[in-house]
Amino acid sequence: MDGRVSRLMTLIVALVACLAASAACQNVPEPQVYYHGGDTGPRLAILPLANHSGRMEAVEVLVPGIHERLYEAGVEFMTAQELRPLLREHRIRGIGQIGAGGAALIRRKTGVNYILLGSIDVYDEQSMDVAISLRILNARSLRLVKATSVSAAAEDYTGFFDFGRVTEMSVVADRVLDEAFENLGWPLLAPTKLAQADAKRVAIIPFENMSEIPQANAIMANILLSNLLAEGYFTLEPGFVNEVFLLRRTMARGAIDVETLRFLHETFSIDIAVTGVVDFMQSARGDLTLSVPSLAFGARLLDADIGRPRAAWDIRREGTEGEWLLGLGRTHSLGQLGDDATQELIRLLDIELDESPPEGDPLGE
Repeated sequence: MDGRVSRLMTLIVALVACLAASAACQNVPEPQVYYHGGDTGPRLAILPLANHSGRMEAVEVLVPGIHERLYEAGVEFMTAQELRPLLREHRIRGIGQIGAGGAALIRRKTGVNYILLGSIDVYDEQSMDVAISLRILNARSLRLVKATSVSAAAEDYTGFFDFGRVTEMSVVADRVLDEAFENLGWPLLAPTKLAQADAKRVAIIPFENMSEIPQANAIMANILLSNLLAEGYFTLEPGFVNEVFLLRRTMARGAIDVETLRFLHETFSIDIAVTGVVDFMQSARGDLTLSVPSLAFGARLLDADIGRPRAAWDIRREGTEGEWLLGLGRTHSLGQLGDDATQELIRLLDIELDESPPEGDPLGE
């Protein structure tokens, strides 16, 4: 067992022991475990999604859609509602992300092999805009194996003379979920190509938020994570990063102290960290055919082993940038604009690191 695995296992054992001790003090009986879907294939637990949209309707529409697609895929799964008693019993922070100790305990208590987690990033009925981020954590290796961030606005489906116009949010939501599950691959929990052992290992440090959208920083971080993983980078589950902050009794938004960054490097063998600040973010407002979203953010690249800044960039995007004829080519979805912006960040990151991440090979089990 190499030093990295040894340090990680020591941390996990300590965290699981703390969680178990906390539950024992409460004397709460073991929660029942339920599974839905097919009776073959790996089991999966769904963590409660972080609802960055602030709209309860988003949960009511999107969560049943996730259940339906998992059921159709023949995946045995445990819903977030069924998982909540276990999370409460062991005081696991499990909304939209999970710590290493919490993930290991969930697997030990339920027998699941995978954990589905993520966030509802946008659900804006005024701009008819929906965005969701989903990722799958291998509960055995504690490694993110798949991730996707998908968004769409009703105007994206409208052609000349209003042909194909969508007028219902549920239709946009269904199309977003269909694309998300297509991106996650089929079969959903089949082995996938992951980053090679020598790929750069990245931790995303929570961004600072200076925009008027309350969770703009979390939205951008989730989209960045999906794109980093898709490009072959080993990307650390954000819950692991926040768990380290709790252990060290520190907080980070747009920056991180040298000692904590080195701790992440020593515990998870992180090579680089990315953080920054969302300066501005705005959804499309007004006439759906004319209005577009916009955003601006700054990002910083840090070397994790020595704790020094390496590069910094400022990126701005407007929904009109891709227009080529009579409004065609405009970006109407805020999430799609965030996707374009983070793709540009990764391009700059590749240049700075002077290498593109190598093609992956099967790992992660």
